[in-house]
Amino acid sequence: MMATYSVIDLIDTEHAGPTAISPSGERQKVFLRQGDADGACGPYSMLMALLICGLVDRDHIDYFARLDRRTNYGKLMDQLDKHSGLFRDGTTLDELVSVIEGVFTHHLSFEQNSAAGTEVRGFVYTQVAAGHPVILGLQFAEGNHWVVVVGLEYHADQSISRLLLLDPSGPPPAGCAWNCLITLQGTGSRYPYTCWRPNDHAPWRVSLNQALALWPREH
Repeated sequence: MMATYSVIDLIDTEHAGPTAISPSGERQKVFLRQGDADGACGPYSMLMALLICGLVDRDHIDYFARLDRRTNYGKLMDQLDKHSGLFRDGTTLDELVSVIEGVFTHHLSFEQNSAAGTEVRGFVYTQVAAGHPVILGLQFAEGNHWVVVVGLEYHADQSISRLLLLDPSGPPPAGCAWNCLITLQGTGSRYPYTCWRPNDHAPWRVSLNQALALWPREH
Protein backbone atom coordinates (compact mmCIF):
# COMPACT_ATOMS: atom_id res chain seq x y z
CA MET A 1 0.00 0.00 0.00
CA MET A 2 1.20 3.51 -0.81
CA ALA A 3 2.14 6.00 1.86
CA THR A 4 0.07 9.16 2.35
CA TYR A 5 1.35 12.62 3.16
CA SER A 6 -0.15 15.47 5.17
CA VAL A 7 1.28 19.00 5.18
CA ILE A 8 0.07 21.80 7.47
CA ASP A 9 -2.66 23.96 5.94
CA LEU A 10 -0.63 27.18 6.27
CA ILE A 11 1.63 25.96 3.44
CA ASP A 12 0.88 25.71 -0.27
CA THR A 13 3.23 23.74 -2.52
CA GLU A 14 4.29 25.44 -5.74
CA HIS A 15 6.85 24.67 -8.44
CA ALA A 16 9.46 26.86 -6.73
CA GLY A 17 8.81 25.31 -3.31
CA PRO A 18 6.52 25.94 -0.33
CA THR A 19 4.73 29.28 0.07
CA ALA A 20 2.51 30.89 2.69
CA ILE A 21 0.42 34.06 2.99
CA SER A 22 2.50 37.15 3.83
CA PRO A 23 1.42 39.93 6.23
CA SER A 24 0.16 41.87 3.18
CA GLY A 25 -1.94 38.92 1.96
CA GLU A 26 0.31 37.87 -0.94
CA ARG A 27 1.92 34.45 -1.26
CA GLN A 28 5.62 34.33 -0.42
CA LYS A 29 8.33 31.65 -0.38
CA VAL A 30 9.08 30.33 3.10
CA PHE A 31 12.31 28.37 2.66
CA LEU A 32 15.53 30.02 3.84
CA ARG A 33 18.95 28.48 3.37
CA GLN A 34 21.71 29.23 5.83
CA GLY A 35 23.76 32.05 4.36
CA ASP A 36 20.73 34.07 3.18
CA ALA A 37 21.08 36.39 6.19
CA ASP A 38 24.39 35.28 7.71
CA GLY A 39 23.03 33.22 10.57
CA ALA A 40 22.72 29.78 12.08
CA CYS A 41 20.12 27.02 11.94
CA GLY A 42 18.13 28.11 15.01
CA PRO A 43 17.32 31.65 13.80
CA TYR A 44 16.76 30.37 10.26
CA SER A 45 14.30 27.74 11.43
CA MET A 46 12.52 30.34 13.54
CA LEU A 47 12.30 32.73 10.57
CA MET A 48 10.86 29.99 8.36
CA ALA A 49 8.23 29.19 10.99
CA LEU A 50 7.32 32.89 11.23
CA LEU A 51 7.08 33.12 7.43
CA ILE A 52 4.75 30.12 7.46
CA CYS A 53 2.62 31.81 10.12
CA GLY A 54 2.41 34.98 7.99
CA LEU A 55 4.10 37.21 10.56
CA VAL A 56 7.24 38.19 8.63
CA ASP A 57 7.57 39.72 5.18
CA ARG A 58 10.02 37.83 2.96
CA ASP A 59 11.12 41.08 1.31
CA HIS A 60 12.45 42.32 4.66
CA ILE A 61 14.69 39.27 4.87
CA ASP A 62 15.84 39.43 1.25
CA TYR A 63 16.79 43.10 1.64
CA PHE A 64 18.52 42.76 4.98
CA ALA A 65 20.86 45.69 4.33
CA ARG A 66 17.86 48.04 4.19
CA LEU A 67 16.43 46.80 7.48
CA ASP A 68 13.73 49.03 9.04
CA ARG A 69 14.03 48.64 12.81
CA ARG A 70 10.41 49.82 13.23
CA THR A 71 9.00 46.69 11.59
CA ASN A 72 8.42 43.41 13.45
CA TYR A 73 11.29 41.93 11.47
CA GLY A 74 13.55 44.80 12.52
CA LYS A 75 12.56 44.28 16.15
CA LEU A 76 13.19 40.57 15.73
CA MET A 77 16.72 41.24 14.47
CA ASP A 78 17.33 43.47 17.48
CA GLN A 79 16.28 40.64 19.78
CA LEU A 80 18.50 38.15 17.93
CA ASP A 81 21.38 40.57 18.18
CA LYS A 82 20.90 40.81 21.95
CA HIS A 83 20.98 37.02 22.25
CA SER A 84 23.80 36.72 19.69
CA GLY A 85 21.65 33.99 18.15
CA LEU A 86 21.93 35.24 14.58
CA PHE A 87 25.71 35.29 14.62
CA ARG A 88 26.80 32.36 16.76
CA ASP A 89 26.13 28.64 16.59
CA GLY A 90 24.27 26.90 19.37
CA THR A 91 21.00 28.81 19.75
CA THR A 92 19.01 27.33 22.65
CA LEU A 93 15.27 26.70 22.90
CA ASP A 94 15.01 29.30 25.68
CA GLU A 95 16.68 31.89 23.44
CA LEU A 96 14.23 31.19 20.60
CA VAL A 97 11.27 31.51 22.98
CA SER A 98 12.64 34.73 24.47
CA VAL A 99 13.12 36.30 21.03
CA ILE A 100 9.58 35.40 19.93
CA GLU A 101 8.04 36.64 23.18
CA GLY A 102 9.90 39.92 22.83
CA VAL A 103 8.33 40.74 19.46
CA PHE A 104 5.23 38.66 18.68
CA THR A 105 3.43 38.38 22.03
CA HIS A 106 0.15 39.76 20.66
CA HIS A 107 0.30 38.02 17.27
CA LEU A 108 1.53 34.51 17.99
CA SER A 109 0.68 31.56 20.21
CA PHE A 110 3.27 28.92 20.96
CA GLU A 111 3.92 25.83 23.04
CA GLN A 112 7.30 24.38 23.87
CA ASN A 113 8.43 20.93 24.91
CA SER A 114 11.83 20.52 26.51
CA ALA A 115 11.75 16.72 26.56
CA ALA A 116 13.48 14.22 24.31
CA GLY A 117 12.72 10.87 22.73
CA THR A 118 9.18 9.54 22.52
CA GLU A 119 7.72 12.40 24.57
CA VAL A 120 8.88 15.13 22.20
CA ARG A 121 7.98 12.90 19.25
CA GLY A 122 4.38 12.71 20.50
CA PHE A 123 4.35 16.49 20.95
CA VAL A 124 5.45 16.95 17.32
CA TYR A 125 2.73 14.57 16.08
CA THR A 126 0.01 16.44 17.96
CA GLN A 127 1.13 19.92 16.95
CA VAL A 128 1.67 19.16 13.26
CA ALA A 129 -1.66 17.33 13.08
CA ALA A 130 -3.21 20.54 14.47
CA GLY A 131 -1.65 22.51 11.59
CA HIS A 132 1.22 24.12 13.47
CA PRO A 133 4.83 24.33 12.21
CA VAL A 134 7.23 22.92 14.79
CA ILE A 135 10.83 23.98 15.29
CA LEU A 136 12.53 20.72 16.24
CA GLY A 137 15.95 20.11 17.75
CA LEU A 138 18.01 17.22 16.43
CA GLN A 139 21.05 15.68 18.07
CA PHE A 140 23.64 13.66 16.16
CA ALA A 141 27.16 12.45 16.81
CA GLU A 142 28.77 15.70 15.62
CA GLY A 143 26.46 18.15 17.42
CA ASN A 144 22.99 19.67 17.29
CA HIS A 145 20.72 21.09 14.60
CA TRP A 146 17.35 22.88 14.25
CA VAL A 147 14.76 22.15 11.54
CA VAL A 148 11.05 22.92 10.95
CA VAL A 149 8.53 20.08 10.81
CA VAL A 150 5.81 20.90 8.25
CA GLY A 151 4.11 17.55 7.68
CA LEU A 152 3.78 13.84 8.37
CA GLU A 153 3.96 10.69 6.29
CA TYR A 154 1.58 7.86 7.20
CA HIS A 155 1.64 4.11 6.66
CA ALA A 156 -1.42 2.46 5.12
CA ASP A 157 -2.68 1.73 8.66
CA GLN A 158 -2.43 5.50 9.43
CA SER A 159 0.50 5.11 11.82
CA ILE A 160 3.13 7.81 11.34
CA SER A 161 6.23 6.69 9.47
CA ARG A 162 8.19 9.90 8.80
CA LEU A 163 8.48 13.57 9.69
CA LEU A 164 8.56 15.99 6.72
CA LEU A 165 11.01 18.82 7.34
CA LEU A 166 12.38 22.09 6.07
CA ASP A 167 16.11 21.98 6.84
CA PRO A 168 17.87 25.35 6.43
CA SER A 169 21.19 23.63 5.75
CA GLY A 170 19.77 21.54 2.90
CA PRO A 171 19.00 22.38 -0.74
CA PRO A 172 15.86 24.38 -1.60
CA PRO A 173 12.78 22.20 -2.16
CA ALA A 174 11.20 22.31 -5.64
CA GLY A 175 7.63 21.22 -6.28
CA CYS A 176 7.52 19.94 -2.70
CA ALA A 177 6.84 21.33 0.77
CA TRP A 178 9.90 19.70 2.37
CA ASN A 179 13.56 19.03 1.66
CA CYS A 180 14.31 16.50 4.39
CA LEU A 181 12.75 13.36 5.93
CA ILE A 182 13.19 11.60 9.27
CA THR A 183 12.27 7.93 9.33
CA LEU A 184 10.80 7.02 12.71
CA GLN A 185 11.50 3.30 12.85
CA GLY A 186 13.94 3.52 15.76
CA THR A 187 16.91 1.26 16.46
CA GLY A 188 17.15 1.57 20.25
CA SER A 189 20.54 3.28 19.95
CA ARG A 190 21.51 6.76 21.17
CA TYR A 191 20.59 8.12 17.73
CA PRO A 192 17.65 5.90 16.77
CA TYR A 193 16.22 7.71 13.73
CA THR A 194 17.40 8.18 10.17
CA CYS A 195 17.48 11.67 8.63
CA TRP A 196 17.50 11.81 4.81
CA ARG A 197 18.50 14.87 2.77
CA PRO A 198 19.07 15.19 -0.99
CA ASN A 199 22.72 15.37 -2.04
CA ASP A 200 24.04 13.83 1.20
CA HIS A 201 26.38 10.89 0.66
CA ALA A 202 24.88 9.09 3.65
CA PRO A 203 21.90 9.65 5.96
CA TRP A 204 22.33 11.12 9.44
CA ARG A 205 21.58 9.14 12.57
CA VAL A 206 19.70 11.49 14.91
CA SER A 207 17.67 11.75 18.10
CA LEU A 208 14.84 14.23 18.74
CA ASN A 209 15.42 16.79 21.47
CA GLN A 210 13.15 19.76 22.31
CA ALA A 211 10.54 21.42 20.14
CA LEU A 212 8.63 24.67 19.76
CA ALA A 213 5.23 24.86 18.01
CA LEU A 214 4.00 28.21 16.63
CA TRP A 215 0.69 29.37 15.22
CA PRO A 216 -0.85 32.79 14.48
CA ARG A 217 -3.42 34.10 16.93
CA GLU A 218 -6.92 34.73 15.71
CA HIS A 219 -8.10 38.32 16.11
